[in-house]
Amino acid sequence: MGKDQENADSRKARTRRILRVSAHAIRDYFTQCKESVFTQHELFALLASKKAEWQLGKSITRQDFLTVLQQRVPLKQLVLKSAKYPSVIRMVRGNPSCFEIGLSLRKGAYISHASAAYLHDLLDTLTVLYINKEQTPKDQSLELTQAGIDTAFARSPRESTLRYRSSDPSDEIEYVLLNGKSTDCLGVVWLTKPDIGRVPGPNTAAEREWYSKPLRKLVKEESSRVGRSPSFCEKLSMAIRITRLSAFSWTAQDFRRTTRGYLKHRG
Repeated sequence: MGKDQENADSRKARTRRILRVSAHAIRDYFTQCKESVFTQHELFALLASKKAEWQLGKSITRQDFLTVLQQRVPLKQLVLKSAKYPSVIRMVRGNPSCFEIGLSLRKGAYISHASAAYLHDLLDTLTVLYINKEQTPKDQSLELTQAGIDTAFARSPRESTLRYRSSDPSDEIEYVLLNGKSTDCLGVVWLTKPDIGRVPGPNTAAEREWYSKPLRKLVKEESSRVGRSPSFCEKLSMAIRITRLSAFSWTAQDFRRTTRGYLKHRG
């Protein structure tokens, strides 16, 4: 018990010294920092790089540093809980958007699927945030065939089990991490929105251009062929191309095949 108390007193003494000597510099750094969500690994790397500049001393521990950040920045701990995987811990400053929280799950990820449609004002509500981290490149020599498309749509859609909920009771978003095929982030751009800041997501300007020219005629022809309204096929084509970035190189024949495959197995 005496040893534990001694360690606790020593930690408090180190924390007081840091607060007295370095708190102002640390607070200034985070005030100017654009990011609001940090992994512990990022904070520990910051500690290593700034230890001398901030006069933190050799005896400071990682836990001492986290204590100071929570007291003076202040940062607070956020836990993302999963039913099937270990919880993910993030340290956050202020009230970051759900987009920044979600993107912190994987470095180099971007907003995708319905969440990207929401960013582009194509949907009014957001309850699930899809974050896509592309896989490493694989052989792409296979060509689309009608049989392959029919087989794909006949199967039940794959669902990610990497689903997280925040420990913050005010955050009702479900965070879903995806591992889509590699496209070298084709069509992904940075979007700046007043209420959420700057985030990466698919560029729907290319989507609008895609069916503002030759595809308008194709969509009209295909809608008549399958007995659906042109607006239905337009929405379907938008959904296909937003959720499958590799579709930027699809031909009119590919579109027809996929539309028929979708309608055949999804009605």
